Amino acid sequence: MRGLLIRPIPVHGESRQGYLLRLSDQNALGSPQRIKTEWLAALAPRATLRGPIAGLGALNAPDLVGPSARYWNTRRPRYCPKCLEEAPYWRSAWGLVFYVACHQHKVALVDDCRDCGHPLRWVRRCLLECTCGADLRDRIPQAALAQAIAASHALAAAWRDGEALAAPGTGGVDIEGLLYRTWLLGSYRSQTAERAQKLAGLHAMPQAVRIVEAAAEVMSGGTTGYFGFLDQVAARYGDPTSTRLASRFGAFYKELFGTKAAAALADLREGFEAYVRERWPGQIAERNRRLSQEVRTGHAWIPVTRAAKQLHWRSVRLRDAIARGAVRGQLHRRPSGRIAGVVHREDLERLKAESLTWIDLTGACRLLRIGKKAAHALVHSGRLPAVSGPNVDGRAVWQFRRADVERLRLQADGREGTQDLLDMAPQAPRSRAHVGGI
Repeated sequence: MRGLLIRPIPVHGESRQGYLLRLSDQNALGSPQRIKTEWLAALAPRATLRGPIAGLGALNAPDLVGPSARYWNTRRPRYCPKCLEEAPYWRSAWGLVFYVACHQHKVALVDDCRDCGHPLRWVRRCLLECTCGADLRDRIPQAALAQAIAASHALAAAWRDGEALAAPGTGGVDIEGLLYRTWLLGSYRSQTAERAQKLAGLHAMPQAVRIVEAAAEVMSGGTTGYFGFLDQVAARYGDPTSTRLASRFGAFYKELFGTKAAAALADLREGFEAYVRERWPGQIAERNRRLSQEVRTGHAWIPVTRAAKQLHWRSVRLRDAIARGAVRGQLHRRPSGRIAGVVHREDLERLKAESLTWIDLTGACRLLRIGKKAAHALVHSGRLPAVSGPNVDGRAVWQFRRADVERLRLQADGREGTQDLLDMAPQAPRSRAHVGGI
């Protein structure tokens, strides 16, 4: 080929940008910027070369089959000195933005020169030298943290030197899903910006390491650690006054249950559902298709409107019961002024069961064999507690638990009969008396 004396064979797992630098170096071009586009078309098979090309003008090209552009570090080359000493070529995995440690040698990658201290550049004369002439292989690497090594090991297993992309459907973890998972957890955990998804500065090792370690920290604490992370997300990125999941967790909720990286986020979604079952005090709409049917129907907290329909009550009646502490629940005033709330499922089921046995004033009089005037006296004296009525929730119709009425009847039977029951009920006072119940 005219213009190129040496045409090196690409190494399995080599990066495209690294290959161009090696090509320029072996042909003494002085810089990969001097490579002509027509030379590339006639080069040896390059099926295993991966990664985008940047900073080389007309040679620039994305990696069309690899991860999205945001997952590639194209500004500051990183490398493992031990790997480079063993075999002088640039690994494509080093270009992945969250690959920050060599999973083979357990050392942190480096992206600067030990002599001049400047960041490495892709535009330089030699593959194995900095622009200042220092040999990159002489750099003494530092031991990497366990979280960084584990993250890089997982990326390398999914990347497989680009084979997973060269041969789709060969199994294994999706590399983009794994990168997205790190991006999602690391960005929200580190809280580097107002909008957590907008990460910047990942070309610099300290920032990339910070995100990797933050992502690992989320999962290292087990269920408790993940629940604590979700609490932090809700406090910082959501609306703390909202009872809707989408509003409380902001963009994180949409990212977690979006269409991307379903396999890589499966355990995170399951953990979120567990969080909702155990901790979420707000409501869950039946039409919410992001959560499983089990969570939607088995959630501990039921919206007041839905619970009131099951009880055949008006919502205001149930809200009043929550406000008085008669049932467990929470009330929230929305910006519109409307009051919304939730009631605990256990208390709702108790009310539903009890309401089947409630009787009105006529039924109570029949069981006690007294008139309505005497029954009113028992109510106002506190001997016959009402669960609904004018002095309880403002309803015109009095209602009582059958068990309370029967207990009062048994007390009367243990005495002399109905007359003693009437004697137990003094005349109702003129002032409003406290009447317990729901």
